[in-house]
Amino acid sequence: MKRKRVVVLGATGSIGESALKVAHDIPERMEIVGLAANSNVEKLAAAANKVRPKAICLVDQGKMDRLRAALDYQPQIFSGEEGLRQIASMPDADMVLIAIVGTGGLRPALAAIEAGKDLAVASKEILVMAGEIVTREAREKGVNVLPVDSEHNAIFQCLEGKRSTLNAQRSTSNSDYAHYSHRLPRRRFILVFLVGAHMGGIEEALRRPRRVPVEDRAHGFGRVANFARAGAMVLPAQWNDDAVAIHAEYRLV
Repeated sequence: MKRKRVVVLGATGSIGESALKVAHDIPERMEIVGLAANSNVEKLAAAANKVRPKAICLVDQGKMDRLRAALDYQPQIFSGEEGLRQIASMPDADMVLIAIVGTGGLRPALAAIEAGKDLAVASKEILVMAGEIVTREAREKGVNVLPVDSEHNAIFQCLEGKRSTLNAQRSTSNSDYAHYSHRLPRRRFILVFLVGAHMGGIEEALRRPRRVPVEDRAHGFGRVANFARAGAMVLPAQWNDDAVAIHAEYRLV
């Protein structure tokens, strides 16, 4: 298997740190060639010194001197929002992991697509905000947009229909596992969003997401929940060719 050369945007956050751990565990399959962070100089420099990517980027241009002083080698250094787009399109990369909080990952994501890089998307906000644009550009460039977020990645794996590592280690002759070795004959999955007695509340919350908190008694958490946030979980699914249904009758007991 060819080793993937990956740029991590949002390298100092939890997803970025997890990506670095994965790359450390499977060096034959994954190489980190670029790291980018917003303003955390110390964590970015520490990660760069350990992984030694060819390029790094710090969005906060006022901290560049501190970054250079903290590095013990000389990578190519980018800075600012333009630097994010440059590192996302660097020639040495095969894939760009978008793990930037909020909508800041959209422009570097589009730059990566324009440069022919596959995207691994952990920031669902860019698909909520501009999913049609991102997927259209990806189709035109012939690149993949892969979901990293757990729920959407689960859907992606179902659509792929790949045999699990566990099943791959077992003999499939004369067993119930044999059919899992083939791609599932499905093109579409239905996601059911369970809201129960709060159907009216979610409709109002989606109309006025900043004004209408809804008490989530159905799940027994005893706390205030904003269903608009849950909407952000299901909106990106439509760009995976999935349907979403809001079920008004289901009750948790």
